[in-house]
Amino acid sequence: MAERLEYHKEGAVFEEYLNIAEEVTNLGVENLANLIEEVERFSLKIPDHYKFGKTYEGSQFLRAKLSNSDCEIIACGTPEGESISGLGGLWPDDKNELHLKLPRHITGPVARDNLEFLGYQMSYVAMEHLGMFEPETSTIIDFYREGPWTEIQRHLWFLSGRKLEIPTDKLLIAHEKADNFLNRTARLVNGEKLFYGVDPKNIEVLFLNDSIASGAQMAIALDYLFRTKECRPKMVVLMSPMLTLFGATCLAKLLTKRGIKLVAYTGASILDINFGDEPEPGSLYYSPYPISTKQLANPEFRPVYDNFHPGGKSRDGIRCNWTESFLLSSRALADSKAELLARGLSNDELEQAAMQVTHKTLTDSGLDWRKLYSYAAKMQSGE
Repeated sequence: MAERLEYHKEGAVFEEYLNIAEEVTNLGVENLANLIEEVERFSLKIPDHYKFGKTYEGSQFLRAKLSNSDCEIIACGTPEGESISGLGGLWPDDKNELHLKLPRHITGPVARDNLEFLGYQMSYVAMEHLGMFEPETSTIIDFYREGPWTEIQRHLWFLSGRKLEIPTDKLLIAHEKADNFLNRTARLVNGEKLFYGVDPKNIEVLFLNDSIASGAQMAIALDYLFRTKECRPKMVVLMSPMLTLFGATCLAKLLTKRGIKLVAYTGASILDINFGDEPEPGSLYYSPYPISTKQLANPEFRPVYDNFHPGGKSRDGIRCNWTESFLLSSRALADSKAELLARGLSNDELEQAAMQVTHKTLTDSGLDWRKLYSYAAKMQSGE
């Protein structure tokens, strides 16, 4: 059995992260959105994927720069990005007519297909944005949650003409309850085995591959890498299909103090996080669709959400039990039922409300419905 390491409990880096997280929480949702000082939206033609085919050419991408830190976030407003962490996706019913499904109801193997395709899209945007990476000075760490499914090493290899092979390691990490601001900490299981065959002191670009809510697991991993492995990269690249502005801001502040640039790639939105008064611990991990359009690659979809959603601007999370939603639909939907019940909602209520949105209603509103028609939905339609 692998040794269970608990470096996080003594780590000054993680303690500093906790202080930053508490400060950022005091900003609230609106003031946090105001930390985005620069927004640019752009189009990009992505090469066809050998398995998934074409990325919709009408897709829009968002580049957001955070103030008071060396950090950029790029959100991929592709149909797959919308289905993972955006408005959702148009999905065929029994009559093959397309209706909106929210991300929390796009689950199981079909969600994993879209997740992997999104990983490919994020990888291409990263190469276009940052240039070619050097295997001798770059490393990818897949966190064993969403990390392995996005296949970042394989995508970069394919996009480089099957030439670039960046060393990749798997990190086993899990939440644990703790008496701190977040009510959580984490446990590294195999930290001592990282960087096999690679000198961590030579790493300039460190990819951390996983979704991020609070950023606590990333902070604990960085605490360990900085202190135990003497890893001091010039840049940390987050490949995070689901990413909150809160988590990105906390990590950006932590890294900027050390002269390390942070660049993050995510799905169609930079998610909000719950700052409300919630009865249960860990409510910061409840990450809704953003209020601010500065966090959306496709801002035209914000009014669509408000118009169909029960109660208007509801704050239900983008997904329930993020990792489980890609593993087993029945478990994900059961967890979703319990989560929504505590907030006066239900799966059926949300599903029925979302079904009001169709490719026709979007077209009648002057919106491009194809931005929401993902690879997995096309497969379900028999295309």
